[in-house]
Amino acid sequence: MHCRTNEGKAFRTLNILDEYSRECLAIRVKRNLNSTDVIDVLTDLFIRERSVFPL
Repeated sequence: MHCRTNEGKAFRTLNILDEYSRECLAIRVKRNLNSTDVIDVLTDLFIRERSVFPL
């Protein structure tokens, strides 16, 4: 998702939601989000929620 501030500067948000419980698992807000940022968030989420995502 992307938006603009009142000054016109763009920013993006990465929102990861659990579709079943509708719980927000992670939010990352930055001016520029790239694939490394997405991988970092998913890795952190996997480590933190290991019981939710069994191997």
